[in-house]
Amino acid sequence: MSKSTPEQLEEIRPAWEAFRKAYPGKTTKTPDWNNFVSRQTKPKKDVGSPYKAHEVVPLLMPALEYQIKARAWEQQNNIFVPSWKNLQTWITNWCWEEEHPEYDKDLEGSKPSISTEQKQNNINKRRQIMEALKNG
Repeated sequence: MSKSTPEQLEEIRPAWEAFRKAYPGKTTKTPDWNNFVSRQTKPKKDVGSPYKAHEVVPLLMPALEYQIKARAWEQQNNIFVPSWKNLQTWITNWCWEEEHPEYDKDLEGSKPSISTEQKQNNINKRRQIMEALKNG
């Protein structure tokens, strides 16, 4: 699997910056971008191939929005929620893949609203994309 081209990286940089600014944990502008781009050559331990930055950036904001809502739900339901990881750690550990099963279960059991349906669509889309990335 090859890395994203310089042109692709330039194209996704604004979406990355919007994500970085929205990230609630500790961030640093240049090191976080450099870490994200360099991680393309290093696969996650349990995944056989590295990611392409231009394929992952579209997943980041929906994943972050999902995690923010899930963490708020968990806090309201007295479930322990750790502090946000530093962004570099979040990227290194592919945390855009993290799921919150109790929150998902609650979504599935509640009467669907537009936002709930959209959330479920985002979850399903993310799962499909991540499955495709894992299968190379």
